[in-house]
Amino acid sequence: MKRRLRQWGLSIALISIVLIAAVLVIVHWASGASDGAVHVGKPDATTTGAPQGPVISETPYFTTQLPQGYDVKQRSVTPGQAAIQLQLRAYNSHVASEQFAVTVGILPQEGLNGVGDYHLRTSDPGYAHYLPLDMPASAVAFRTTTEPAAFTVFWVHDTDYYEITLSTDDVGLGYAPLQSTYSQVMTHWKWL
Repeated sequence: MKRRLRQWGLSIALISIVLIAAVLVIVHWASGASDGAVHVGKPDATTTGAPQGPVISETPYFTTQLPQGYDVKQRSVTPGQAAIQLQLRAYNSHVASEQFAVTVGILPQEGLNGVGDYHLRTSDPGYAHYLPLDMPASAVAFRTTTEPAAFTVFWVHDTDYYEITLSTDDVGLGYAPLQSTYSQVMTHWKWL
């Protein structure tokens, strides 16, 4: 009887230790660092250090050129029939807090109305229609109605939609630098 109680107590202690270790591992994993971004697919290229000249950005969908000082930080490509086909982000080291981003996704059956970001901009009073220079005739754009400046162009090409966003965290920067970057991007834009 004594031996059975000892084995029982040893089993309970061992199970408790395993459970505590599992909880500690889960807590450690859950409290790890996160960049706050949702990543789709595997990044296929990451660069470090801002280039000295204009930045050529080539993707499976398009090629374009960003002004000097931009640094591509993420380029994710998800092949096949995933809703999001490409996410590209770039930051300008010369103009503090200026960002450029492109998302390529499969156009839903509802058209742009089925794209969550588009629906947000049509229904949220924090956005207004916008007509940036060099915007393609088939595209539609929205800008923020309050500072900091940001605008997004939605452009349909074939069976995909392109969401091109330029933004800044600098409250006093305004739209002029963002418009300049957008104009350069559109001047050099080529479909692949």
